[in-house]
Amino acid sequence: MGRPKGFVLSQEQKDKMHMGRIQKRNKIKEVKVYEKPILKISRHWHEGFDFWPAMRNALRPLHRYDECRKVERLIVQKEIWQDIEEIVKILENYFVIEYKKLKEKSI
Repeated sequence: MGRPKGFVLSQEQKDKMHMGRIQKRNKIKEVKVYEKPILKISRHWHEGFDFWPAMRNALRPLHRYDECRKVERLIVQKEIWQDIEEIVKILENYFVIEYKKLKEKSI
C-alpha cells in the first residue's frame, strides 16, 4: 500500500521522527530488580548436594543463565565445597531456601 502519490513529510514531521529515534537510542535503560526465586532442597547432605538441578531449574525459566553460572563458580571452590554452612550462606544470597519434607520409608 504505502503512502499516496505526491505525499511529502513536512520538515517538522521529519524532525519529530528523527528526534524519536535519537531519544530511543540514548534512552537510559531501567534497572531490573529481581525477586529471589524459591529453591526447594532436601536434607540429604550426606548423600550429595541435591540443590544443583533444583538451582538450574529455578533460574532457567527466568532466563538468568549468567547468575546460575556465577553461583556454580562460587560453590565449586575447594575451600567452600567441603563446608555445608558456607554453601547454604551462598545459596541464601540468591534464593529463598525451602527444605522439602523427606518421605519416611515404610517397612
